[in-house]
Amino acid sequence: MKKLLIAVALAFSSFPVVADARPNDDRLVTASIDVFYGDLNLDHAAGAAVMLNRIKSAAVRVCGGAPHGLDLKGQRDFRACVADATNDAVRQLNAPLVTALHTGRNAGPRVAGR
Repeated sequence: MKKLLIAVALAFSSFPVVADARPNDDRLVTASIDVFYGDLNLDHAAGAAVMLNRIKSAAVRVCGGAPHGLDLKGQRDFRACVADATNDAVRQLNAPLVTALHTGRNAGPRVAGR
């Protein structure tokens, strides 16, 4: 069974951030989710698109879901977490069409039309 593990390391401190204060207990927490793709053909655009959507959905879940309200720092941190998790998963998967869809680049040489 083919699967991809999306993992995100989240840094937490035991004290609120205060100017010039240093927390005594920094911890690193890793969250991960398996993303299955054995049912997809990643050599075809449709399969690659489904896989990229699965990766993005898993990244949202592993990052804890979007913050509610006007928590601008929380929203910024969440977007950065999702971007990092998605980038890492796409790189780990190493599937050219998925990478091309994610980066917006061409997956390979194009054949000139007539």
